[in-house]
Amino acid sequence: MAINTEELRPYAYTDRQRFILDAIDQYGGQLSAAKALNISNGTVSSHLAAIRKAKEEANIDEAIRSRSNVNKIAKTTKLLVSDTYSLSDKVKEIEGRLFKKDMSKAEFLNPKSSSTLYDADGNVKLQWVKTDSKESAIAETIKSAMEEFYNFAKPVSIPVVPRPIVENKLLAQYTITDYHLGMFADVFETHEGKPWNTDIATAKLAEAVDRMVNAAPYTERAVINILGDFLHYDSEKPVTPAHGHVLSADARPGKLIRLAIKLVNHAVMKVLEKAENVTLIISQGNHDPISSLWLQNCFAFMYSEEENVEVVVNSTPWIAYEWGNTLLAYHHGHRIKKLSDIAIKIPNLFPVEWGATTYRYCHVGHHHHQHIEEVGGIIIERHQTLAPNDDYASGMGLTSQRGANLIIYSQDHGEVSRMTFRP
Repeated sequence: MAINTEELRPYAYTDRQRFILDAIDQYGGQLSAAKALNISNGTVSSHLAAIRKAKEEANIDEAIRSRSNVNKIAKTTKLLVSDTYSLSDKVKEIEGRLFKKDMSKAEFLNPKSSSTLYDADGNVKLQWVKTDSKESAIAETIKSAMEEFYNFAKPVSIPVVPRPIVENKLLAQYTITDYHLGMFADVFETHEGKPWNTDIATAKLAEAVDRMVNAAPYTERAVINILGDFLHYDSEKPVTPAHGHVLSADARPGKLIRLAIKLVNHAVMKVLEKAENVTLIISQGNHDPISSLWLQNCFAFMYSEEENVEVVVNSTPWIAYEWGNTLLAYHHGHRIKKLSDIAIKIPNLFPVEWGATTYRYCHVGHHHHQHIEEVGGIIIERHQTLAPNDDYASGMGLTSQRGANLIIYSQDHGEVSRMTFRP
């Protein structure tokens, strides 16, 4: 079946998508284009699927705008639209301001100087553009992130799932910490007889979230607690940000950006099936201090018009959430020598919340093993991770069980139940 590229072209929002459509036109079909570009047919199919999805969403937007009572429809269907200005319009406006569609790579990469070769008639034959390599790498990363963000920051269609109006004063906390998406480990390093890579990690996390939500009770609120180091590395190079230690990785930044957005969005959509309201917390880790910030802002933007989803945007590593008579605090756990030190920090950082509550908890990760300590009026819990050992942990001889906790908190009585899920 022939592909109508002209019909799809208005919805090809990235340079890569437009390049794929041009190749299909030039080489006479999808298979021929894939062969000529030396990429798989599945890759071409993925780009076409993204374009068709964008077209479908655009058609939905247009259909909704044509009706008179837009706000009522938006509330009923949970589509993020307004009377005259939808979320997709906002994305296009921002994308247009950030970088031009026809901007050349050299222009985007901050040129420092150029050398030009002219022929005898004064016509330009060749041109060399010198760029700042460090700034160019940063610019490439930003451009890649924006293109991936544009692919996913569309009007979020939150499904209407039949669920009762819950007023039981319960909060379900789903904790995912130190997942290190993008990490690679072979069978010898995991100590489990199985390798670990980005594709396996993606499937396992989606499965774990589904299992946790399916087992959870209906609650008035839920907190998705992504407790830092969600991504294995934070730049073009797979190294730790602070010390430059080389990490074992198997995915490029663009892929990590795409998968991180998909996985977090999947978690929010799934948890909404069991909770009336959802709060998303993405803490800063020592592996992903910058990525955690753009993830916060990405989802704050995506859910800005969804009244049942709250995204905590905080540029500091300390976060506190007050739930009735219960205080929940969060920190990745790096730069803390002893867990008991947290009992001094929390009342100083959050004196109002501390004074208004009786049951107080602080959740940390970082060391990948479980440790619970009650001291100075607060219970501090270090959480396990769902991810296996990497080469560093294996080389250090570190071992711990893998897992993730679903904890139920009451507004009146603090923690009332919990479940542990193994990968």
